[in-house]
Amino acid sequence: MKVLCNISYILCLTLLLHSCEKEETPIVLPSKPADVKLMGVEMGKDYRNQIFVNLQTGATTTIDNLSWDLAFDASENGTLIYQNSGKNILIANTGYTSYQQNQPASQLKFKWDEANGKPDSLVLKNCLKNSKPTDSVYIINRGPSKELFQFKIISVTKYEYMLEFSDMNKTYSKRITISKDPNKSQVYFSFDDGGKYMNMEPARNDWHICFLRYRWIYYEFNPPLLYLVNGTFLNTQFVSAAVDSSMSFYDITKANTASLLFGDQRDVIGFDWKSPDLGNLSNVKYTIRKNVTYFIKEKSGSNQLFKMRFLDYYNSQGVKGSPQFEVQELN
Repeated sequence: MKVLCNISYILCLTLLLHSCEKEETPIVLPSKPADVKLMGVEMGKDYRNQIFVNLQTGATTTIDNLSWDLAFDASENGTLIYQNSGKNILIANTGYTSYQQNQPASQLKFKWDEANGKPDSLVLKNCLKNSKPTDSVYIINRGPSKELFQFKIISVTKYEYMLEFSDMNKTYSKRITISKDPNKSQVYFSFDDGGKYMNMEPARNDWHICFLRYRWIYYEFNPPLLYLVNGTFLNTQFVSAAVDSSMSFYDITKANTASLLFGDQRDVIGFDWKSPDLGNLSNVKYTIRKNVTYFIKEKSGSNQLFKMRFLDYYNSQGVKGSPQFEVQELN
């Protein structure tokens, strides 16, 4: 009988306490607009995937980042030539106008393109003068295990580039035509297999950004530290971009972008949307700067405007090199 009384007492006390509790006010999470799209790409564990992304459709095109050595401006009036910094390529001007036999590469000053891609920051900016080739011979160093070549730009027209190259022993020389494609931003060339022309980008107006491995220079070191990073380039012939860290992503409207400064250097977005934790150098972990919003604006036609922010650098299996991001078109 005593046990039953105790149970009754406990039940009554529980009901009393429950009746005295305040009702909790539910937490209202910020609403996510229905037109915000979640996107992601897989650069691969060795970062060889170079991925072109259309922010409107979500369509992607993937090429092998190590398959090319030089990229050429494919527009009718284009004269810019870029080195593949993700392949650790370096180029030196020999000072000669003819190929040399057994040119000692160790005596040359090899240089790099800056990540911003501005015309005056490219190693091959001086291969033309007044739109005419200077006949200079360059040496391309494609890395420790790759063959070096001597080359020169023979001609540039609105239809094509003419490139000539030789091995370092001057045992042969060969000319390759790099055909322009007015529908593309760039066309590509590799010195492998006797020289290969490649037209593998999606059409100029079909992509906004490209994920790839490229080189960043830390000039605070002496000599400068050449460091490979994984980040994002703009399609500078099609879009410009701006950055903001003061506004909340979901609250940003098109009106909020009126005072932003848009730039068209290719690394406006770059690689610092993620931050490394250098506490364990053998297994560096990255965190995402989710407070940073990037704005990508088309230069022609509809002037479409997108906002995007990064959410993760790892996929569901925990593999890095897998940027996840969300995008919304601003109307």
